Amino acid sequence: MNTKTKQLLNIASMTFWSMFASYTFVGILIVFFTMPVAQDGLGMDDHDAYLMYGVVQAMGYILPVVGGYLADKVLGVRRAMNIGACLLAFGYLILVVATDAFKNNMREAFLLAYALVPIGSSLYTGTASALIGRIYEGDEHGAKRGMTVYYVMINIGSMLGIGLAPYLLHSSMGPMSIFLVAFAGKFIAWLNFALRGKLYRDVLFGKDSQAIGRRDIGLLVGYFAAAYAVTCFLFSQPGLSFYLIGTCIAVTLVFYVRKTLTLQGVSRSKQLMSIYLLLAVFVFFVLYTQMNTSLILFTKNNSNHELLGFTLYPASFQLINPIAIILIGSFISKVYKRFPGFNIPYQFSAGLLLGAFGIFLLYASGFSEHNGLVNGDYIGLSYLTLTISELLISAIGLSMISLYCDMEMMAFAMGVFYLVVSLSNLVSGKLSGLVALPEKKLAPELTLPIYTHYYLELAVATLVCGALFMVVSKTLMKRFHAQGIALP
Repeated sequence: MNTKTKQLLNIASMTFWSMFASYTFVGILIVFFTMPVAQDGLGMDDHDAYLMYGVVQAMGYILPVVGGYLADKVLGVRRAMNIGACLLAFGYLILVVATDAFKNNMREAFLLAYALVPIGSSLYTGTASALIGRIYEGDEHGAKRGMTVYYVMINIGSMLGIGLAPYLLHSSMGPMSIFLVAFAGKFIAWLNFALRGKLYRDVLFGKDSQAIGRRDIGLLVGYFAAAYAVTCFLFSQPGLSFYLIGTCIAVTLVFYVRKTLTLQGVSRSKQLMSIYLLLAVFVFFVLYTQMNTSLILFTKNNSNHELLGFTLYPASFQLINPIAIILIGSFISKVYKRFPGFNIPYQFSAGLLLGAFGIFLLYASGFSEHNGLVNGDYIGLSYLTLTISELLISAIGLSMISLYCDMEMMAFAMGVFYLVVSLSNLVSGKLSGLVALPEKKLAPELTLPIYTHYYLELAVATLVCGALFMVVSKTLMKRFHAQGIALP
């Protein structure tokens, strides 16, 4: 086994444990937010829960932009990855301790403790995928294979986490069992990397090859303090946070575009194309976030909870996503090789069109309703269709960054990818407010039209975006071909 394969497998192992922990937690987050306080939930109404989910997830994606910059300019990618994984593990440990010690103030204790998690994530999320890009620098097929393996491991971990989470949530320990499993997974992930750091001695770029100085340590500590204070404030004001975070993201994206315009020649053209492709990433993740938010509550409130004759917890329908990714992801790279003309811009366009169809299925499920409850098989088929869309956009999106972006800006570019995902989560949380049900319990016959009308509008909007993206992509590809620029 060569060194690159060993490096990839180590990152894959670390990714598995980290994602197992994350998805055990995220898979039930919207349910936990809306659970009554008497059941150790946070007792939020639907509207507040959607907004809080959007802000929490947005912070988990927005800080990697700063983390990516610190990895490039201060710490080095490998060192940032190690520190970030360590912080994530102990952030979840503090979450366990805080929520157990302050049960009478569960919401405040949870938010203050969980504010530590995005800080650790900021140094780990973008750098893990950036490290794969550096391992396979100049190797197009290797980069795609590496990112596909990385993405499949994400989904093996998420499959087990999502499958376990509902049962833990309804166990005698309730949410505390979720927090404990999340800590254990993150701790194992950190040990996986910390104990095998020497494996990456041949992957040295910039700050990785230099000792860290006092000034660097001071910058890091200052970042931790500022990021924690800002995150705590944003968590406490989710309504205001939508506008504050949105503004911050817009400013950072403008900065990234300006940095891109300073590049020359082919590097500039390819990185500008990557920025265009990030528009599709944004639209897709608005849809993707529905799977973890409105779709779970739709399944809970307006479905028969049955999939192919089996009764499931509402949150368990999410299992279709990682299972399908594992099965389809294992051979999709062969499909790309078989159809070399079906390159990334066309893959993204097809992904948006499939996503529109997946959301339309939720609207169509209304025709199967009985007493306001729809057939759960429609929901299962929607998850499957959205998963295929995800494989065409999200998994390839990571390799797109490594293939299209300038190597000197790689970690920052990966951070920008997650920044766009952050904006999608934020917008999705706001949009989901359109299906926020009142606190007073309504009959399923009354809530069903609220959901189906929302999904129809979302499907039509995405269909229009996908069609436009296909036309524009075809035009751009012709121009690149005329200039002699080959795009994978």
